[in-house]
Amino acid sequence: MQIKRTLILITLILSVAGCATQAKYDRRLEAWRGQNSDELFSIWGYPASSFVLPNGNTMYVYTNGSTTTIPVQIWPNNQVNPLSGQQVNHWCKTYFEVDKDKRIIQCSYEGNACISR
Repeated sequence: MQIKRTLILITLILSVAGCATQAKYDRRLEAWRGQNSDELFSIWGYPASSFVLPNGNTMYVYTNGSTTTIPVQIWPNNQVNPLSGQQVNHWCKTYFEVDKDKRIIQCSYEGNACISR
């Protein structure tokens, strides 16, 4: 029973921390508006992909991800079995729209693991 309460508490703490992290990520991305895409490349590296939008601008896409196993099986002596568990995928795609003058005009993201760079 104690382990179940601990897991619930950890989940709640991570949820609250996740909201704070997303707000920070929003502010970081907003700071890129108006910047030159060459500066973005020098700090973030080259994107995973890019494509040309119908308006002639280019969308650069950065991706990252990982998988974590959360233990769920409890052995009779109340120890967690490290070989059992549920896999959770953490991922983030960040989009930068760049105009013909190489200025970043729009930033957005999606995913459950977007954190500041």
